[in-house]
Amino acid sequence: MPEKTAIILGYEKATDTYLYYDRDRRVNLVWLALVFIIMLVFFARIRGLLAVASLTLSVLFMYYYTAPALASGSNPVTISLITAATIAVGTTLMSHGYNLTSSLAVLSMVAAILVSWIVAVAVFPVFGLTGGMEESAQYASYLFGGLDLVGILIGGALIGAVGALDDVVLTQITTVRELSIHGDRASTIKAAMRVGRTHVVSSTNTLAMAYLSASMPLLLLFAATETGAGLVLSSEEIVVEILRMFIGTAGLVLSVPLATILASFAYAKNRAE
Repeated sequence: MPEKTAIILGYEKATDTYLYYDRDRRVNLVWLALVFIIMLVFFARIRGLLAVASLTLSVLFMYYYTAPALASGSNPVTISLITAATIAVGTTLMSHGYNLTSSLAVLSMVAAILVSWIVAVAVFPVFGLTGGMEESAQYASYLFGGLDLVGILIGGALIGAVGALDDVVLTQITTVRELSIHGDRASTIKAAMRVGRTHVVSSTNTLAMAYLSASMPLLLLFAATETGAGLVLSSEEIVVEILRMFIGTAGLVLSVPLATILASFAYAKNRAE
C-alpha cells in the first residue's frame, strides 16, 4: 500500500480494538466524478449537465427510498417496480424536457417495464434460485432478517433494464419523427422497425456483455477446476446474469414496436403534403 494512504477503520466494541476495513477512495471518486461531468458537459452541453443531475437524483432515490424500503421488509418486487418507473419518468423528463417525444418515451418505457415485471415474476421461480450466493446478499439477510432475496434479484433485473430502455425508446421515437416528414405512416413504421431491430440486437449484446462480465472471477474459477460448460451455465451466479439479460431484452422487444406505433400517430402532422 502506498505511503500516506487514507484508510477506513472498523471498531470492535467487545475487544476495544480497531480493525482495518478498507481504503478510503472518496477523493479519487470526487476527481473521477469531475472528469465524468466535464466530458458530458463538453460534449452535450446543457443536456449533459441535465443527464448528470438526473443520474444523481436516481442514485439518491435508490439510496433514500429503495434501500430503506427493502430493509424494512417491503415487497422487493413492488418497491423495485416503483423505483424503475420513477427513474424512467424522472430521468427522461429531466434530461429531455417535457415535450411530445419525452411523453411518448415515458409511456413506452413504463409499458415495457410492466411487461418485464410480468416476465420476471413468471420466469425467475422456474429456476429455483436462492438469491443468497453473493456474500453481500447473505450479510444483508443476516442484518435485516427474512429478506426475500429472490424478489431482490427480480427487482434488480427490472431496475437494470431502465437504462437500455431509455436509449432504445428515445432513439426510436426520434427516428420516427424524422422519417414521418417524408413518408406515409406505413412506410415510416416499416423503415423505423428496421432501425429498431438493429438497435435491439446491439443493445442485447451490450446487456449480455455487461451482465456476464460481472461474473468473470467466477468463470476463471470454473476454468481452473475444468468444470464443463453446461454446469457453468447452470450455476446460480451465471443463471442470474442470463435472466437479467433476458428480462432486459423482453422489455426492449416490446418497447420498439410500441414506441414506433405511438410516434407514427403522434407525428402524423409532420408529413409533407
